[in-house]
Amino acid sequence: MKELLERLINEMEDLFPDLRNRDIHLIPNPDLLPSGARFPCIGIKDGETKVSELPGETEELTLPVEIYIYDQLKPGNKYILAFLDRGQKIRARLRDNTLDGYVQGVSPQKETPLTLMEKTPGQVLRKGLFFQYEREA
Repeated sequence: MKELLERLINEMEDLFPDLRNRDIHLIPNPDLLPSGARFPCIGIKDGETKVSELPGETEELTLPVEIYIYDQLKPGNKYILAFLDRGQKIRARLRDNTLDGYVQGVSPQKETPLTLMEKTPGQVLRKGLFFQYEREA
């Protein structure tokens, strides 16, 4: 899982013009952002790894990952629609992306609706995208 998370951080770099690479974080909980995070930012969370035995002492790993995008809430429909577009950019970047052959497959699983988080100062929009990666080890 560690290498998968590192590769995902690299894939998220330079995804949006106003996203700083240092604002792509590994997170233990989607409700908590690291102190000092600037918006917009991306949080990457590992899921529960499933291990299946295959013949020849090979294991098949199912590696679920959650990707969250965060940004300050601003008024207007145009801003909300632009925020949703960012989620689609993440989905497009990761769909069918085997991370240079590190995984055998990736499947988008689901997307959360927009969520409003209370954070001092202001309110933060959050959207989650869930992916499942498969790898033999």
